[in-house]
Amino acid sequence: MTSLARGLCVLQSFARHKRSVTSSQLSASTGLSRAAVRRCLHNADPAWVAASEDSTRYFLLPKVMTLGYAYLSSLPLVQAAQPILDCLGDLLGESCSLSVLDGEEIVYVLAGNR
Repeated sequence: MTSLARGLCVLQSFARHKRSVTSSQLSASTGLSRAAVRRCLHNADPAWVAASEDSTRYFLLPKVMTLGYAYLSSLPLVQAAQPILDCLGDLLGESCSLSVLDGEEIVYVLAGNR
């Protein structure tokens, strides 16, 4: 479980950086050692989570979004809110979104079509 927690911490830290980051940058933002960060990146399936073009800078791959989708698809609120957000967006001529509170942060989980 410690390995999973560390891996998720490394994944989250990508959000604090630009497109690609070094293991040193990830280490500084996570508080993990560079060796632990490298183990997280190298032990993950390279076709699934993160990749590197030059073995020094890493970037996330689109398939990592399936982690977020697993959360979203399990929320009945998301399924119920989509048609309402779409209708409200059409009525107001504005974009509408649904967010949830995660600790002290707001996380947008759904956007209505306009």
